[in-house]
Amino acid sequence: MNPLRLLQKKAIRQHGLQQMFRGMVYKQQVQASENLQLIMERDHELGLHGYSHYEWMNTLPKKTEEEITEWISKGCAYFEDACGFVPKSFASPGFVTSSEFLEALDGFKFDYSSDFRGTAAFYPQPSTRRFRTLQLPVCEKSFGELEFEGYSQDEVYGIFKSSLDTAQHFFVFYMHPSYEPILNRDLLIKVLEHIISSEDLEIITMHQLAKHIKKKGFP
Repeated sequence: MNPLRLLQKKAIRQHGLQQMFRGMVYKQQVQASENLQLIMERDHELGLHGYSHYEWMNTLPKKTEEEITEWISKGCAYFEDACGFVPKSFASPGFVTSSEFLEALDGFKFDYSSDFRGTAAFYPQPSTRRFRTLQLPVCEKSFGELEFEGYSQDEVYGIFKSSLDTAQHFFVFYMHPSYEPILNRDLLIKVLEHIISSEDLEIITMHQLAKHIKKKGFP
């Protein structure tokens, strides 16, 4: 998602222009987040979401495998410094990928990565070369993306409910901490309540999902 698109009326009311521009212009270290320890204490899974987010989105296709490896290595170092352990998973900013990226990714031996959109797990094979990092794709657009496309909150809920209820094997969705949990809090709670109340849905971490797929094979 382009961060400039967040400059809509309700986002400006919530954050103010000064704070929004600070978040987009200045680099902020995750070590400063007071919620980081709380996230880990509650057994949530943490993975690496690239390095230099917007530069990654805008320039990755021009980067060599070596340059991308350096980027990911820097991200891993910052992650370990902040969390105390090496990341075991990855997700490419903006779903931007390249063959050079997939080559570099394999060198880190992550348990899985989530760099594409789709509904089934797979190993990338753009030609005769099959890459080794398991992909757990994101199955649905974020609330914000759907809203920007013109859907109302009721329609967004309907899309998520339908996708969840008809998912064949698993359902992965994502959100931006500065948008959905703040500006779409009620909608997020409604979707989570539907997941919790459904007898047909089981909540697991993506690491658990990757482990299951590697052990049992693809459905």
